[in-house]
Amino acid sequence: MGLRLLLLIICFPLLSFAKDITKYVVYFSDKNVEGFSVLRPDDFLSSASIARRAEQNISVSLEDVPVTVAYIKQVEQLGAKVYGVSNWFNFIIISFDSDRVAELELLPFVDQVKYVGKSRLEPFDEIEEEGSLPSY
Repeated sequence: MGLRLLLLIICFPLLSFAKDITKYVVYFSDKNVEGFSVLRPDDFLSSASIARRAEQNISVSLEDVPVTVAYIKQVEQLGAKVYGVSNWFNFIIISFDSDRVAELELLPFVDQVKYVGKSRLEPFDEIEEEGSLPSY
């Protein structure tokens, strides 16, 4: 009991100062599939994923191709922090200044920007290259 109380006393101030972060989903209008082909799924899917699909007779489709990293980088250059990526739905989850959302909407490859809410999750580390993104 004493140890739990001590941990609560130590951790509570840290939690109460955590900043809420405004999140948005940025839907992209297309996937720039240059360099990827559904005929070569090993370029963007794990061997376990390919094997699972073969067992279940599920073909590879364009939805499986990664989100275009160049699009993500341009969104990051505006100051966004990436929190999540969905290859299937072709979107990213970001934190961004609500006063500047119109700038995102003007990008030629952005289809739509939707407000998600606030959270305290940390963003991904910097995006390095195609296929390096955690995806949901």
